[in-house]
Amino acid sequence: EMPRMNGLEVTRSLRNHEDTRALPVVMITSRATDRHQAMATEAGVTRMLGKPFSEDGLVALVRELVAG
Repeated sequence: EMPRMNGLEVTRSLRNHEDTRALPVVMITSRATDRHQAMATEAGVTRMLGKPFSEDGLVALVRELVAG
């Protein structure tokens, strides 16, 4: 957990500002249940990765999102 805002709150904040609305958001979490996935989608998370995750997979995902 982050000290003042959790990842969903950060994402909602990003989505509420014109300058960051289209910024891709990748959430890495140990909470990857269907419920948490739905909450992430509702908040505007672009992609959600469950822990443990592949570093190579993360790099590939970031490259894909930056290129798109």
